[in-house]
Amino acid sequence: MTNEERVKYWIDLSDRDVDTAGWLIKGGHNLYTGYMCHQAVEKLF
Repeated sequence: MTNEERVKYWIDLSDRDVDTAGWLIKGGHNLYTGYMCHQAVEKLF
């Protein structure tokens, strides 16, 4: 796996976490929304 593929992989995972956070906030699950946002930022670092 190239470095570019690794970066794309982690960005894709982060995007999925942000999408999940969006669904959670619509459902009123604020605690879990914060956790998913935290996970997304961690993956980008």
